[in-house]
Amino acid sequence: MKKLYFKLQKFILTIILLFFYAYSLVNSYGWATSFEVTFLAWSFFLICMPLATGTVLIQTPLEFLFKKIRYPQILAWTIAIIGNFICYNNFPNLYFKASSTHVFYNVLSDLKTYWPIIAVSFTSTMYGCLIENIKKQNEPILKVFGILLRLSSITLTMWILYNDYILVLNSHGTP
Repeated sequence: MKKLYFKLQKFILTIILLFFYAYSLVNSYGWATSFEVTFLAWSFFLICMPLATGTVLIQTPLEFLFKKIRYPQILAWTIAIIGNFICYNNFPNLYFKASSTHVFYNVLSDLKTYWPIIAVSFTSTMYGCLIENIKKQNEPILKVFGILLRLSSITLTMWILYNDYILVLNSHGTP
C-alpha cells in the first residue's frame, strides 16, 4: 500500500509540474497550444534523455486500471513517436513555441547528425526496461551498466546539442 501511495504522490507531482509548464505558456499561446507544446517537451525529454522513461505518467494510472503493466517505457515511446509524427507533419510551428521543443525540432529535422542521441537514449531506456526488470535484480553489474548507459546518453545529448541550445536560447531570448 505504501508503494502505491508513493507512486501516486510522484504521479500527482509530475502532473502539477507539467501543468505549471503549460500554464507558463498560456498567456502567449492559449490552453490548447500550451498543452500541445507541453506534450512535445515531455516527448523531447523522453526520446532524448533516458531519465524520463514515462513510467510515472504511463505506469501509475494504468496500474490502477489493470493492476500491473509490464513495460510502460515501450508504450510511452510509442505515444511520443506517434504524437511527434503527427505534430511534425501537420503542425511544425508548435516546435518553435518553446526552447526545448525548438531544439527537439532540430533533432527531428536532421536525423543524419543527431541519430546517436536517439539511438543511445533508446538503447538505455530499453535496457532499463528489459534487462533491469528481469528476475535477477540482485545483479549489481546490471544496475551499474544501466546507470553508466544513462549517464553516457545524457552526456552525449548535452555535448551534441550544446551549440543548438545556445542558438535557440539566443533566438528566443528566454529559456
